[in-house]
Amino acid sequence: MSTKTIQAGHLTELLAYQELRSKALQEVEDLQALIDKQETLKSQARAAMLSTADLEQKRASLLADIAMGKKPAESLRLFDEDVKAQKGEIDWANEDQNNKIQTADQTITGLQPKLKDAQKAFDEIDAQKSDLLMDFVTQEAEAIGESYIKLTKELGQKWNQMVALSALKNMVHQTRGKNRSADYSFTFRAFEIRIPKFKLAVFGPTQDWYDGLLFDSSKIIAGEQAAIEKARFRDLGVKLFD
Repeated sequence: MSTKTIQAGHLTELLAYQELRSKALQEVEDLQALIDKQETLKSQARAAMLSTADLEQKRASLLADIAMGKKPAESLRLFDEDVKAQKGEIDWANEDQNNKIQTADQTITGLQPKLKDAQKAFDEIDAQKSDLLMDFVTQEAEAIGESYIKLTKELGQKWNQMVALSALKNMVHQTRGKNRSADYSFTFRAFEIRIPKFKLAVFGPTQDWYDGLLFDSSKIIAGEQAAIEKARFRDLGVKLFD
């Protein structure tokens, strides 16, 4: 559709609403993206957590070897000293990851009410969309309807003139004598056309196609139109049709 057809005031209002709605939706999406990012950070922190299960398994295996006499009892003390140092590093690393998880949880807790408020604001704005679009489309249809009516009247006028000219041509042909062959090069073979009144039927109950017509070619009486056309010619100074 050409922007020339769209009514400036209606378009400005709709574009302003569209921008407002877009910003509200963007705020919702941005807040949700921040929450999703924090959830990702939590998952990464959990994946980075270290486990002491492997060390426990190694200690159990060492105890079995000592019981079987394969390893000296002293090896358990040395192993425990080494494990103590490793556990300290693991606990420190895990504490760091736990802090990240805690921070992410707190951030999410702070973001969720803001997301809820943003979603509510967007929903209130979005609820206006259908009514605004309906008003916009209706106003556009009514504006275009003015052209529709004007063009239909112009078409009807030209159609009537063609019917009249065809009738006049046939009348003139009858005066040319029997020996003159018929000339159909200008004969107007009219198909019936019906153009309904401008109705916003799409916004209401379906109307019968023939319920109220702006133009109905079946109602045209050729003789009447020929008389009108002869009068027009007479005004131009042509009196030979009389």
